[in-house]
Amino acid sequence: MTASKQISRLLIIPLALLRRISRKAYDPKHEYCRILVAHHLLLGDTLLLTPMLAKLRQRYPEAKIWMTVIPSLVSLYEGCPYGVRVLPYHPKQVSTLWHWLKFSHFDLAVVPGDNRYAWLARALGARTIVALAGDGRAWKDWQVDWHVPWPKAPCTLAEIFMALVDGQEPSPYTPSQWPFVAPENALPVSSYCVMHVSARNSLRRWSATHWHSLANIMRLRGFRIVWSTAPGEAALLESVTPASNDIQIPGTLDLLGLRHLLTHANLLITVETGIAHLCRLTGTPSIVIFGQGNPTLHGNESFWRSASPMQPLFEENISCRDQSHVFGRILPWVKRCDRTLNSCGQPKCIDAILPEQVARATDILQ
Repeated sequence: MTASKQISRLLIIPLALLRRISRKAYDPKHEYCRILVAHHLLLGDTLLLTPMLAKLRQRYPEAKIWMTVIPSLVSLYEGCPYGVRVLPYHPKQVSTLWHWLKFSHFDLAVVPGDNRYAWLARALGARTIVALAGDGRAWKDWQVDWHVPWPKAPCTLAEIFMALVDGQEPSPYTPSQWPFVAPENALPVSSYCVMHVSARNSLRRWSATHWHSLANIMRLRGFRIVWSTAPGEAALLESVTPASNDIQIPGTLDLLGLRHLLTHANLLITVETGIAHLCRLTGTPSIVIFGQGNPTLHGNESFWRSASPMQPLFEENISCRDQSHVFGRILPWVKRCDRTLNSCGQPKCIDAILPEQVARATDILQ
């Protein structure tokens, strides 16, 4: 454990214990005025909180709503979608905790995902805390005032997050609800298709041979190919052997630059990774190639569907996609895999998706 993380815990735990004396039971009829969304999620899952934020704003139209985000995501929220303001928080960076202590004293906190952040919410003065049930470690739930049960029937993670907020489902998303100032980086003039080839877990990557074959098909359909990777993964572009007229973006754009690129793209083709969810904000049609994951959990629910149509590609009959854990909870209806190269040498789940299938999926979106 880093020294900074130890200091953060030494601050959070006593503050949370001290402020427990002001805790209140959750009242779904109460009009909460200062609301905190406390979490430490990566890009994809943070973006899947958007329907929940929309529901919070719809339920509490006059409330001031704040949300923790990892430092790299702050710029994406500068436009304050749904009137939500963010500040960076990272448990290993004690300086980010100091910023939050200036905005303490919330009357409601919502904790999606890991319930350990209920301690952070209490330390920041949240009087009532709502979180998902069944975290599995009792100490994480000590600060939670109202537990929302996990669904017994299949639904998306975004819908699970929405269940944390009482009231009707929010209106469908439109890109105008998430304003941003576009950067000045140049964009391709002609119709272009963004192909994002990297993923944090290498088992979620599609083969270079498949990407190369698909690019040839898309060029014949009149698209200019824009290859994209995450920072530090430029070597993946060499393996797909881009054509001389292709554009290569080897992780050099920040999140606003990526959003700008996707906003003007005709199509995004990617594996299941953060950029697949970033695309939901832009109104760009997308094809997402699922391997270890499952579109039942991370697919395109009704909140996004009309504005940002997603076509998931998924080979269902994979025997080793047999894990059912989500944020430490076991959901019997979830069938996914979170293995790494150490326990799976050949990801047949994603290799089963062929370039011709992806090409046919483009016809559905057009």
